[in-house]
Amino acid sequence: MIIIALIGLPGSGKTSQAMMLRKYGLKCISTGQLLRDISEEDVIDKSFVLEKLNSGNHIDPEITSILVGNEIIKARNYYIGASLDGSPRSVKELDNLYKILKKEGLKFSAIIHLDLPVDMAVERLLIRARDDDNIEAIQRRIIYYHEVTSYIFNYILKKYPSIPINMIKADNSRTFVRNEILTILNNYGLI
Repeated sequence: MIIIALIGLPGSGKTSQAMMLRKYGLKCISTGQLLRDISEEDVIDKSFVLEKLNSGNHIDPEITSILVGNEIIKARNYYIGASLDGSPRSVKELDNLYKILKKEGLKFSAIIHLDLPVDMAVERLLIRARDDDNIEAIQRRIIYYHEVTSYIFNYILKKYPSIPINMIKADNSRTFVRNEILTILNNYGLI
């Protein structure tokens, strides 16, 4: 099973690119959408989750890694793989997901870093106008990215050197970024 993680600042195009990969048989798994879609029957308190999301705060990596891991496991029955939109977001979430995948005989196929300047990320997010795209929440998410998520890349190089990391300049057009992603996946023989 192919498992691609798209990691980048909010607004870097992770969702657009993960959704594009659906036509290649990869299920788009969005951590944010999984959290927004939590039903009233779920174990997790929906109002707590929505409050965290709308304020730009993040959910415990233990919870997100289990949610994402379960979606990957379910996806393998119907898809050739999964593209992870914004997961993992921390070293702890990466380690948790790695363990979940390993237990199931799965592994990350590639990490794609969508690199975008902060000013362009803010501009894109304000245009998008989702409930959690207010300036305070955007600032918190950008700070979290720089203080937590951005350390994933060096951590992978040290702890999981077999996982390839690729960086794409996400300030280019969607088409350019899509073609770069497809080239990377093709070079690894994934699609």
